[in-house]
Amino acid sequence: MSPTQASAAPSPSSSSGSAPARIPDSFRYAVLGLAALVFVAFIIATRYNEWLRRPARYDPKPLRAGWRRRDIASARVRWATQPENSLFFSLPRELRELVYEQALGGRRIRLFVDPRRLQDNSGTERRRCVRSFANPRGEVDHAVRLDRDDDILLPSTKRDPVSISLLRVCRQVYQEAHLVLWKQNTFCVDAANMQITLLASLGAFALPHIQALCLYYSDLPPAPAVFAPSRKDRASRKRYSLVMLQKMTSLRVLECHFNGGFLGHNRYNKRLWASPTWSSYMAKIPTEALWGTSICGVRTLREFSLIASFAGAVVELEEPWKALEENMRTTVHCSRFH
Repeated sequence: MSPTQASAAPSPSSSSGSAPARIPDSFRYAVLGLAALVFVAFIIATRYNEWLRRPARYDPKPLRAGWRRRDIASARVRWATQPENSLFFSLPRELRELVYEQALGGRRIRLFVDPRRLQDNSGTERRRCVRSFANPRGEVDHAVRLDRDDDILLPSTKRDPVSISLLRVCRQVYQEAHLVLWKQNTFCVDAANMQITLLASLGAFALPHIQALCLYYSDLPPAPAVFAPSRKDRASRKRYSLVMLQKMTSLRVLECHFNGGFLGHNRYNKRLWASPTWSSYMAKIPTEALWGTSICGVRTLREFSLIASFAGAVVELEEPWKALEENMRTTVHCSRFH
């Protein structure tokens, strides 16, 4: 083939047309980002109400941690000057302490999580809240039937509310009286909700000052999972965890109250504890069970007691449980000297 013929032959590029222009990478990234934003906006628009109704991880929400609270005793906080003609502050400190004890101390304060959820004006459900009431300490009235949300050992007709508003008078009153509320009252909480109840009502900063506590269990006799939850049963280990006791460095008195209201479940637990396996294990609870070691590990503990009630009436402990109470007291007493 001659050179003239070779030059006249059409090239492949000229016959197929020009190549398409390449799309810049920045444009492609911009389109992908816009699509992602549209997708996120769609999810938020369709799931917003559902997210509002979904309960939080901690329900109810705990109070602020101690390091986030404002220390009104700090020197950087400006104090208001007290009037010289204040009759209350003209009293000696000992007399003012008596007033604080009468207004804030000497009660059994029942704390429980309200199973109902609060709603705002739009009907959206919010977190649950912790409710409380206080009864005076006194003798047990065995003839009066108790309700589920009443005080552990006192009838519901004997209410003695805590004058918590006294702490809002001024900073000096708060500094002198706020520890009375934590140190001179017995706090009664459900053992299954102890952590969230205490953190949402008193706060973690109050735990080192609590001196008397009553744990409420809803079974009599209790299920073996209360004392010895298996490693695989994570729900029971978390539900009946007593890890909060290690943070109560001033705890002196601990009561465990077992109440039975459902007869069928009561018979089932009785058969379990009557078996040779669990009856022999009861003697090992203070030293081997997670429940016993957690309680006996509190070095500041001075008094321990088991309380039993059935259908709202206080009953006497059976012999195996009396022996358990005595063994726990002995172990608690011995742990103080080791």
